[in-house]
Amino acid sequence: MVIFSIGYIVWMYAPVLKLPPPEIMGPKTMGIIFVFLAGFLIHKTIERNKLLDLSISMELSRMRRITHLIESMSIPVSLKSSIRNQVILYLHTVSENDFVKYELSHPEFHDLTHAVYLLNLKTDHDKIVFQEMLSVTREAAFHRQQISSHLTSSISPYTWVSMVVIVILSLISFIISKEPGIVSNVLVCASVMSVLLVFDILVELDMLTKPEREKYRKLYAENSIRIKNEK
Repeated sequence: MVIFSIGYIVWMYAPVLKLPPPEIMGPKTMGIIFVFLAGFLIHKTIERNKLLDLSISMELSRMRRITHLIESMSIPVSLKSSIRNQVILYLHTVSENDFVKYELSHPEFHDLTHAVYLLNLKTDHDKIVFQEMLSVTREAAFHRQQISSHLTSSISPYTWVSMVVIVILSLISFIISKEPGIVSNVLVCASVMSVLLVFDILVELDMLTKPEREKYRKLYAENSIRIKNEK
């Protein structure tokens, strides 16, 4: 893509060549290329953000489920409190840090799962509940891995370079195709503003903005408090 872009710029602007811009790379073609690439990346980013929301909701649900299951077991109160406190500590740790530092909570999650796996149960009822708790814990671990993956799966630098080059070429194509007259000026201005607006939307979607990070942080804080206040 970069080589193609450089070749196009040379074709258009090298004084030695003195060649007109090729019709195949006119504003319509560049506009189509931009629309398809931007549409694909925006769709991919929106889907990633939806999956991140879903994974967070599922993890929080599994954390609450662990505390409910532990309460139904006939084990010492001190052991129940220990598991609950591990869940609260994990959620609190996530909520205390910027959400992009989600991985910092790995030690607390490891301690929680370790405490669950070490439960020594005697009654048949407890053993049945324990099997469900193991399943819930595995699901929590899976969703945690999904969250980590979504947080690190932003658009690659190479794709950004390609996108920026296409944006620049599109803008150049629009500007050099401008004809005298108010209508042409308005159309070119609208086209340029549309390209820049779509590009800005893509940047905003790909970044985990501060309000979004704060929203996720509050979800973990609220669930931590909710579990702590449950009797």
